[in-house]
Amino acid sequence: MDSVYIETSIVSFASAWPSRDIQTAALQQQARDWWAFERAKFDLVTSQVTLNEAAAGDPAAAALAGVKYFLTLNCKHIANAHELPNIYQLLRDEGYDQLLICTPAEFLGGDDDDDEQSDS
Repeated sequence: MDSVYIETSIVSFASAWPSRDIQTAALQQQARDWWAFERAKFDLVTSQVTLNEAAAGDPAAAALAGVKYFLTLNCKHIANAHELPNIYQLLRDEGYDQLLICTPAEFLGGDDDDDEQSDS
């Protein structure tokens, strides 16, 4: 079974009170949906850094340790087109070239998405 590193933002969005801001509410729903429908497919891991962040309420991103996926909703500092090339280069330089940074939405939709597109 592949491993997924759970970054602080996933826990924060999944466990927060529902937001009235539509963008925040959408991210909360993605986190909750991923937790409900996808998490059983993976070995979940995190680090003491993430636990410390969550306990302190620090919004900065967490460290990682040898997993296949790094799951985050931190699109400002981590999962965005401006930051990812630099992050992936740093990861390659450190020997983590197999790590994929992703958001819950990238897992949701199921395995039959391609079948639906071919029906059109």
